[in-house]
Amino acid sequence: MGEERSSPRGVHPQNMNVNVKDMLPCGKYHGFFSRCSLFRHRCHAHGKTASGGRVQSQGRSLLPCHRDAAAGLENLMAKMRDDSISSTCRQDALMMEFGARLYTRLGHERYQQAHIREQMRQLGRLLLELNAPSPGSALEMFIHPAKFMEVAGAVKNLAGVKEGKYHNPSLALRLGYALSECAGVLKTRGITYEDATLRTAADDFLLLYQRDWKLHVSSRALTTLQERKWNKPVDLPLNADVQSVTKEVQDELVQAQRLLEEERSIKNYVKLSGAALASIILFNRRRPGEASRLTVRSYTERDQTLNEDVLQHLSPLERELCHSLGHVVVRGKKGGDVPIMLTATMRGALDQLIAARKDVGIPLDCPHIFVNSTAPDASTLIGSDCVRTFARRARVNNITATKYRKHVATMLQVLQLSETEMDIVAALWAMTYGSTGSSIDFPKRRCMLPK
Repeated sequence: MGEERSSPRGVHPQNMNVNVKDMLPCGKYHGFFSRCSLFRHRCHAHGKTASGGRVQSQGRSLLPCHRDAAAGLENLMAKMRDDSISSTCRQDALMMEFGARLYTRLGHERYQQAHIREQMRQLGRLLLELNAPSPGSALEMFIHPAKFMEVAGAVKNLAGVKEGKYHNPSLALRLGYALSECAGVLKTRGITYEDATLRTAADDFLLLYQRDWKLHVSSRALTTLQERKWNKPVDLPLNADVQSVTKEVQDELVQAQRLLEEERSIKNYVKLSGAALASIILFNRRRPGEASRLTVRSYTERDQTLNEDVLQHLSPLERELCHSLGHVVVRGKKGGDVPIMLTATMRGALDQLIAARKDVGIPLDCPHIFVNSTAPDASTLIGSDCVRTFARRARVNNITATKYRKHVATMLQVLQLSETEMDIVAALWAMTYGSTGSSIDFPKRRCMLPK
């Protein structure tokens, strides 16, 4: 009995050699427990539904970060994968300041938080690569003109350079942008605290970055990206494929509406959400993320009349359809306003989803319509996955959300183009893509220019 009392909670007495990395704290008792059994302890202490969510991330939020870390950034990093990279990020002052700036600029948008974590993990991987010969140096030590070539070499190692070509060229480019931001942070710190040495080192590093980074890293990375696109086949969906997927989505939408009407459960809510989201994406040919982040407020408070700003973003066809279709404006990829057209069927599905939110248990402060659970931090459905699911059900292999955006077959049918108008479209296609086909050949593989 005495031996059992002396053993740590959550650890079997026969296995006393436990690494500190295998333990996480409990917020109620402020003791450390095995991370593998922490969820059992939390269920016993707080009840199965009292706290909910991800108990390991809640435990990691209690672990110390660098003293200059903001509260919001600490909560964000608690959801980061727990490994040597995240530990490196938490203890490095420059990386935490870099993350704090990103969080201040982007953290208010939940979908951007994964991007912030990924940016920090990339810098963490770089610092581990730089510290491989002799561990212990902070990232600030490498933002120095004397270390520029060493940093460039580490970036190339991470990106997998072989015979002048990059295995992961986009990683090399993103690391370059992150390093320039870190150098800017150090320059700002030097100006603020009147540290001439720090300011000069950061200035010189930025000068080397502007002059020589493209020579050693970015030029070959960009060339590798371009060469991969040269002979990459472009297999756009056929009209029959479009019709098959559209029919599958419409059938699922009708069935899901009936099921949610009969039983208001989160399972039926998610089922209808996926069908409605896929229908909106396929009809509008929009980026999946734009439609998936539609909020209850944007939909319920939408303007039923078109103003001049919105009209500038609409094609002539879309302007005509506005007389019979509804629309809602959402945030686009670069912060601009993006109009999304809604048919009567789509509006009926969205109205049903909003009416059922309270009954299925979705929190009142959850702003989005297309959510995947009732958890307080539930994320939105991934639009590309929804489209891919219906394409798989329809046994169509060449339809994705991105390819669908480049397809105009349905829109051509709505327009009912004459032979003269088809000649114009075919000529535009030939002028852009170098095709020599006539308007007779064009409808066989109906494609469109990317929006």
